[in-house]
Amino acid sequence: MRSRFIRTGLRLKAGALVWLLALAPAFAQAQALNCKVPQSLSAPVRPSPESNVGMVETTGSLLAISWSPQYCRNRLTSPRDKTQCSGANGRFGFILHGLWVEAAGRNDPQFCAPATPVPEAELQRNFCMTPSAALMQHEWAKHGTCATDTPERYFEVARRFWTKLAFPNMDALSRKPLTVRQFKLAFAKANRGLPESAISVRTDRGGWLDEVMLCIGTKGEWRACPAEDRGAPPALNLRIWRGN
Repeated sequence: MRSRFIRTGLRLKAGALVWLLALAPAFAQAQALNCKVPQSLSAPVRPSPESNVGMVETTGSLLAISWSPQYCRNRLTSPRDKTQCSGANGRFGFILHGLWVEAAGRNDPQFCAPATPVPEAELQRNFCMTPSAALMQHEWAKHGTCATDTPERYFEVARRFWTKLAFPNMDALSRKPLTVRQFKLAFAKANRGLPESAISVRTDRGGWLDEVMLCIGTKGEWRACPAEDRGAPPALNLRIWRGN
């Protein structure tokens, strides 16, 4: 398997995620109900912290998917989270948090180059997938700059994976006793070819579903999640917040 390297301060011109563009999306299953894209979207470009990662070998990527009802549970009136949580722009189930390049251990590359603003057209194009301009700008700055040269390319790759995903019946799952392993099996069953070992579940301290992380190899294949990304233990009782 060919090694892929990233040095902080330099964008990988070949693109650590460019190989994903060859993957054709299977089908899309909308997670947004009545999504309304704002006519105007923008996010401030904040100075990126200096990265302390030098030359690292990338081992794959992580697709981070947030369960929006849980995130918004105590943020319904938060001005910062208005577009995602207020209901004015739709109701959201799973949303894409981000696509992260990974290295061995916990030394993942971040903030690899100064981030340009994500164009408004790109923010609008991806809004129903990630209903927060600030989050999209942050993900491009923190992770996208370590993978591609432009925000358009970064989000194109992310969309390819997002549109391939199907999701289990979350309402039905939320109404019965459930373990983390049972949820992972249901998620895998909804996505042909996705093994249980490539799914990591993250919860809050109360055992409520927070995020689902999908582990991707260097050729775009699903891979078993490494030890540091395995998430909640399989036997943990999992609860799913359906929203207010």
